[in-house]
Amino acid sequence: MSIRFRLTLWYAGALAIIVIAFSAGIYAYVREIHFEQLDRQLARQAAAVSRMLNEDMAMLRDAEGHGLVPLFAVFRGEKPIFQARGWTKAELPTKLDDCPEGFSSRQMADGRDYRFFHRRNRQAEAEDRILVAAAEEPLLANLHVLAVALSIGLAVVLPLAGFGGWLLAGRALAPIGVLVAKAQEIDAKRLSQRLPIHDPKDELGRLALVLNRGLDSLEESFNKLQRFAADASHELRTPLTAMRSVGEVGLQGNRDASTLRDTIGSMLEEASRLANMVDNLLLLARADSATALERRPTDLSELVGSIAGFLQVLAEEKRLRMALSLPAGLSVEVDPHFFRYAVINLIANAVKYTPEGGRVGVAVMARGEAEVALEVSDSGPGIAEEHQARVFDRFYRIEAGRSGSGTGLGLAIAWRAVEINGGRLELASAPGLGATFRIVLPRIRPKQGAA
Repeated sequence: MSIRFRLTLWYAGALAIIVIAFSAGIYAYVREIHFEQLDRQLARQAAAVSRMLNEDMAMLRDAEGHGLVPLFAVFRGEKPIFQARGWTKAELPTKLDDCPEGFSSRQMADGRDYRFFHRRNRQAEAEDRILVAAAEEPLLANLHVLAVALSIGLAVVLPLAGFGGWLLAGRALAPIGVLVAKAQEIDAKRLSQRLPIHDPKDELGRLALVLNRGLDSLEESFNKLQRFAADASHELRTPLTAMRSVGEVGLQGNRDASTLRDTIGSMLEEASRLANMVDNLLLLARADSATALERRPTDLSELVGSIAGFLQVLAEEKRLRMALSLPAGLSVEVDPHFFRYAVINLIANAVKYTPEGGRVGVAVMARGEAEVALEVSDSGPGIAEEHQARVFDRFYRIEAGRSGSGTGLGLAIAWRAVEINGGRLELASAPGLGATFRIVLPRIRPKQGAA
């Protein structure tokens, strides 16, 4: 069943329950009012009979003759001492056991329904019982007319409710049809299109907002994937083309062993560069999927110190001074395997672009009570402002003093490694003043009483 059909059923069903309950309430209320009026009438007639019985029993016949009390009987003990002619003619009860004390209803042998009132009339010599009756037929006829009218109303209202519910459901669901039609138009070639939003505050508007945000992310990811594929194909084509060209040149003419050795060395150099690029691409793919991520509490200074000690050899080759500031007790929750790539790339990048005799700084520090920062600075040529926004893009290389023979993936790997570990990577630089890369991570506070 469609949502529209189900909503119509719910609407019609709920309205039917309300109308039936309302009709039943009206019927019960009217019935109660009618019987209450009849009971008051019987009580007044019984009181009149009681007064006449106390004053003079002869007055009972006058009451019957004038129609003041059409149906009544007086009992003394178990025997009737007076019965109105109408009582006898209607063959109403002649025994007290047939009518309990108070008000009661009973159907007689002829099928007619009567309402009875049985009360005591205390005398000095004896205790009389007074029974007063009235036919229920007029009252029941009125109630029957009311029941028929309510039933007809119910039979008319329910189909109208179903039709109205069908129209209302269709109108309420019409924006969904618009969203579906628009969504069907969006494909890989039209990812820039968005779903229409009539009212951002209602449920459908919020749904369209969520879907549009998802389309924004999808378009961004798709565009990044396209750029990545184009950049990767270009970067992979370069070493492959170089290897093929060097190989073709090496096969031309008679070459001596030294020339062939140089040719093979050039090819191996390009193959090594190609293998390094493939390794970086695989690392980025793993970082994007965040597979097998195992974050655990880690002493940041200890981790950075081990990496800096490993890369100290590169700094010594260029006669660089590496200044370390690694205070203990600053813990973060990271995956050491992935996070190492961020630290290695930042320190290696600083060493690479710092001229001989320069300085590379590596410092771990607390930032307030909630964060820990790792700063890697260099005294290199710096990064111009127009490049800073894209320096973390994949395959992006600066065609200036900081360019080199790299693949343009180092900073992209560092960015992703920091991101999947719950941190952020910041850059502060100016041309000629070096660059400072800062990793900021949430700090783990030591537990009270821990050694």
